[in-house]
Amino acid sequence: MLCIKYNKKNFSVNQWVLWIAFYLAFMANAVYANRPLENADRKYKLSVCAVFQNESFFLHEWIEFHKLMGVKHFYLYNNLSTDNYMEILEPYIDSKEVTLVEWPIETHNQKEYIQLLQLPVYNHALEIAKHEAEWIAFIDLDEFLFPMQHLNLIDLLKDYKSYAGLAVNWQLYGTSWWERLPDDGLITEHLILKAPTFHASNQLIKMLVQPSYVKTIENPHYFNFYTGYYSVDSAGRILPYDVEGQPVNVDIVRINHYWCGTLEWLMTEKIPRRKKWGFNIPEDLIISILNTYNQVHDDSIYRFIPKLREAMNKPNKKATHPRLL
Repeated sequence: MLCIKYNKKNFSVNQWVLWIAFYLAFMANAVYANRPLENADRKYKLSVCAVFQNESFFLHEWIEFHKLMGVKHFYLYNNLSTDNYMEILEPYIDSKEVTLVEWPIETHNQKEYIQLLQLPVYNHALEIAKHEAEWIAFIDLDEFLFPMQHLNLIDLLKDYKSYAGLAVNWQLYGTSWWERLPDDGLITEHLILKAPTFHASNQLIKMLVQPSYVKTIENPHYFNFYTGYYSVDSAGRILPYDVEGQPVNVDIVRINHYWCGTLEWLMTEKIPRRKKWGFNIPEDLIISILNTYNQVHDDSIYRFIPKLREAMNKPNKKATHPRLL
């Protein structure tokens, strides 16, 4: 602890003035450090941040879907991908819809992934978005964010403009028993079986925030806001810091989390990545996951499919469940 000893009798008026000025400057700096940037007009009403590795399976559809939802810009961070991601992203980079950042950090377990990759990426994007975007969502490429009642996310967010953030629950989807998608098949159209709505795994949230009001991100599922600002769920309930165990609320906005992808994606990408992180995933656990995540039919996203197919230059056609073929 720093102690300063002084003799009041030897303190001149000028010295007192200097000390008072120093104290006021210190307090002003402390106050300034704990206030958000002014929420002036930004270039983008809504943006998205995501970090990815070898996820071209999702990439094109994910971008086009979120453009339909009102996303104007994507901050994408490539982590050592070896697939054809650049072929997909190049047109979006040329049109200035995507900012691509190479982030070549190798991680060996989930803790390293969060601490050395995900959180640094999120905070990097946050600082950029504070000057460019009114809202930004932090999601993954297997997560599709959409409103249940509004036409798009821009219309939805008008109802939450007085809040710093909106917490969104996901719904975990299985493979719907597809080994691989048919030619011209959409993920959102064919993967229609999920875990029960209130399953414990669906209690986790992702954040959609006004970046000007976010101080730092120290947890990928809950952010630190400036004093006096907070996030709510879609029902307007203020979130506690410990968000696990909170009610699942997907009536107004939700994320379809295609955690499994198809059987092929699950076995060639998802499971090997988890094993690399040290997770033990025996065959009986995989079977249990598939049975749990393929329980409930839910095609709530279907109202967006015609426009999505149009955006992706794919002809409209009705999907057929593989067990009905």
